[in-house]
Amino acid sequence: MFSRRPVRYSEKVERKKKRNKALSYIGIFIILCILMRLFVLQTWQVRDDLMQPELRKADVVVVIPYILIGGRTPVGLAGCPGKMPLSS
Repeated sequence: MFSRRPVRYSEKVERKKKRNKALSYIGIFIILCILMRLFVLQTWQVRDDLMQPELRKADVVVVIPYILIGGRTPVGLAGCPGKMPLSS
């Protein structure tokens, strides 16, 4: 009633190849997520209420990090930082 057919060696090899391929894709995905988290987008948590009313304590902010190049000029994906215009 519950008899199972024996699995051939070639089937075992194919299953192992598929499993290893899936695990390698998962590993590559995790590494890409870590690199993106380090260099492209970072999340910071606001620790106090200095930015009220826009930000409150414990808010999470997504930022684009800057890299210092040569003469201490920060450069990032969003361009060079500058003064933001005051809204009226």
